Amino acid sequence: MASKIKLKGTVSKVAILLINKAKMVKKPECTRQYMRIFEPFLTQLSGKRALSGLALSCLLGLSGRIMALPLPTDPAFPMHIDSDSMQFDNKTGIAVHVGKVVMRQGEAELLADKVTVKRDSNGEIETLVAEGNLAQLTLPAAASKPKMIGQAHTITYEAKTQTVTLSGEAHLTRGNDVMQSESIEYQMQKETISAKPSPGARTRIVLQPRGS
Repeated sequence: MASKIKLKGTVSKVAILLINKAKMVKKPECTRQYMRIFEPFLTQLSGKRALSGLALSCLLGLSGRIMALPLPTDPAFPMHIDSDSMQFDNKTGIAVHVGKVVMRQGEAELLADKVTVKRDSNGEIETLVAEGNLAQLTLPAAASKPKMIGQAHTITYEAKTQTVTLSGEAHLTRGNDVMQSESIEYQMQKETISAKPSPGARTRIVLQPRGS
């Protein structure tokens, strides 16, 4: 038994080294492949904590994007959803989670009063709509950039277009930088952010001096 545990520990260390190497040379496809290969060893050795740590190492610095959205687009990470109640329609592929909803995938977290998830025939997520007062999406730090937190009455994710939309008193922060508007849209592939204020209002952005 002791030799088996030692072997698992050695495999886990090798996995982390390979993943970090792939991350350094900016090879996300290699990183994810290593994760799929070594996941059973890490999970058996330390359970959820090991997997969470692995998810974090995969999320940090995989690309030069402004932010990555592992929730809910990356099937390599397990998704955990807690709520007061849940209803699922197998015919439509729609699941509705209600009451203090907490959704976690990797190091990303979504908090809401209600979350509606639509999946396609293959079980892949098509859309995700979170509603609350306010719903909150927290995305992990990437490279030297701090984590990003988005809040709004409605947070919508479209998998096909890789778009996240914050609607209704939208508030987006990264470190000490802040953006406020009625609606904020982030397109992941284009790496663009756009804001639309309500009629008669204006968008507000606060950018802190670098190094402050």
